[in-house]
Amino acid sequence: MCFLLIEMIHSWNQSVMQRRIIRAVYITESKYSNWDESLFNEFR
Repeated sequence: MCFLLIEMIHSWNQSVMQRRIIRAVYITESKYSNWDESLFNEFR
């Protein structure tokens, strides 16, 4: 039972970490795309 609980917590932590990584990547990508657009607009 204790082992099962540890496994559940471990898998939950992994999914939370994956979501955080995905969200961080998404945020940085949107920031960089906005940054690229502003640079592009300046050069145009």
